[in-house]
Amino acid sequence: MLLANLNRAIDKAREAGLLGKDILGSGFDFDVEVHFDVGIFVSGESSALMRSLEGKMPEPRPKYVRTSVSGVNDMPSNLNNVETWANVPGIINNGVDWFAGMGTEKSNGSKLISLSGSARNIGVVEVEMGTSLKTVVETIGGGVVEGKKLKAIHFGGPMGGSIPADLIDTPLDFDELGKLGAPMGAGALLVIDDETCMVSLTRYFVEFLTKESCGKCTPCREGMRQMLNILNDMCSGEGRPGDIELLEEIADTMSVASLCSLGKTAPDPLRSALRYFKAEYEAHINEKKCPAGSCGIQSN
Repeated sequence: MLLANLNRAIDKAREAGLLGKDILGSGFDFDVEVHFDVGIFVSGESSALMRSLEGKMPEPRPKYVRTSVSGVNDMPSNLNNVETWANVPGIINNGVDWFAGMGTEKSNGSKLISLSGSARNIGVVEVEMGTSLKTVVETIGGGVVEGKKLKAIHFGGPMGGSIPADLIDTPLDFDELGKLGAPMGAGALLVIDDETCMVSLTRYFVEFLTKESCGKCTPCREGMRQMLNILNDMCSGEGRPGDIELLEEIADTMSVASLCSLGKTAPDPLRSALRYFKAEYEAHINEKKCPAGSCGIQSN
């Protein structure tokens, strides 16, 4: 249905003379073609996506190959997401100063935020950069569902990070959130309640990324599997002393040695969880307890 709607819109644009040859008699030629990817997560990496467009296995290329020089079919290629392109008409029509006047000094404009998790109101909202997380979660999101309390906010999807509820006054700012270990990414905001186990949540992200890794490089392929094995043991009451240190060592190796950003940033949910919620990991190992009571092992 989505593909059909997109192609219908493109056909109408061609009929109106807005796409194709000699657009509106200007002598300018420009056309659009919709390509559906195979659906693997690693295609979010630029060079892997371009290989997919060529009909090849979506695996990342070495970074010394610049896609701006040699991209799709070895031609110079420009890759941006839809949200970026959507800002272009407004900037052209209203001017750079108009856009720069919104947001913070280094994070201009607005941002689409996808609210999910334990918020009362979920969905996609557009807010000005610099808006506090408290406004997004409590005012727009309506706060946490009845009977539960806010425990954490997770930004950035499977390769993002979580920050505790006491940092809810943090503004929507790429630099600020990055410093806290919760990069904004595409704007996916997961509201986490007090009945969620941070060890189990990390395991969920790692399990997803393990399946989505293309397997091309050893640090990502094997590192993800070993991280998942350790987290599975923790959540089943079989965690051992030294597991946290081993997880940190694997994370460091993956970040340095992986070929693409999937492997380099896959440990980020673990890093942020250990930064703010390390006590939960220690409880799983040392006490064989899940403080949130949601792992299946003995709870408080």
